[in-house]
Amino acid sequence: MAANAFTTAGDLRLDALWMAGEPAGSTGAFFERALDLINVVYTSLLAGGALGAITIPKVDWWWARSARPGQITILDAFNDDSAITATFTLDSTTVTYSSMTTGLSIDEYRLVVSSGSADQLPYVTAHTASATTSTISLAWKKATLATTAFVGMKSNYDLPTDWYKFSSSIRMTRTPYEIPIVDIRDLEKAYPRHRLWLGAPEACAVQAATSAAGYTIPQLHFSHVPTDGPIVVEFEYLFKPTVLTTSLEPTIPLQHRRVLALGAAYLMLIDKNDARQAQVGGMFRDAWDAMAMDEVQLGANNDQYGRLIVFPGSSTYAQPLRTASGQIIG
Repeated sequence: MAANAFTTAGDLRLDALWMAGEPAGSTGAFFERALDLINVVYTSLLAGGALGAITIPKVDWWWARSARPGQITILDAFNDDSAITATFTLDSTTVTYSSMTTGLSIDEYRLVVSSGSADQLPYVTAHTASATTSTISLAWKKATLATTAFVGMKSNYDLPTDWYKFSSSIRMTRTPYEIPIVDIRDLEKAYPRHRLWLGAPEACAVQAATSAAGYTIPQLHFSHVPTDGPIVVEFEYLFKPTVLTTSLEPTIPLQHRRVLALGAAYLMLIDKNDARQAQVGGMFRDAWDAMAMDEVQLGANNDQYGRLIVFPGSSTYAQPLRTASGQIIG
């Protein structure tokens, strides 16, 4: 095979078929299946877990990091000055507003009503920009409230469509500068939704929403809603691998790309109960180890790699950490 024969998924499929002793033509029993197995291996490299009899550690590979940071614009609370009033009618999903900010849609906002807000937090499911009526997800269950004060808040924001997991904290350019990502249950305990939390977010959590098409959308739920924003926050993340078709190139560096073909061949040999599965599985593991070693060496390029960094404390005269015999560590 040519030196750069592993450029595309189609090249890798041919190699996987050859390694598994299968014909390269489209009439072969594993021709279509081979590409599916390459995608299985591609996903497994990020997710970790079992691949046949081999357990793959979970690694945040550098090649799976998004080249661009994720960005979310956290919008200001709506109507925190109570300039607009709203009417909530018993057993109705329609909310009527005294006026509406021109060009603004409050779709997906929660409404915190001045009277009885702890009992029901209406969630807007449909609102046309500038319109003076909206639809909420559940009919208003309290007694009718006419021309009441309210605040609208959007605290949930979609993550990038290719988001897989965070590789950094959430950053912003104001205090507290970093927003910790916590479990949604801990966030709800510290900042319950029935209370209105105004200001810069102090924490956030990942949660799932369901799209109109029925699939899951990962979202960030923030503890607070600003009144002097909007605030743009950024984060680094690992992206979900694109499903490989014949002409696509994996993001894995060319020198390590054959790991996909070896993994797919290994799975084909398992399907066939072929005795060569152990040999090819060993080749796959060796290829994985080589790629993992490169990942480790990237960290070794950091001048702090392998050093024990001692927290200096608040005093400029803090002493270094020493062994029992008095030698300085680090």
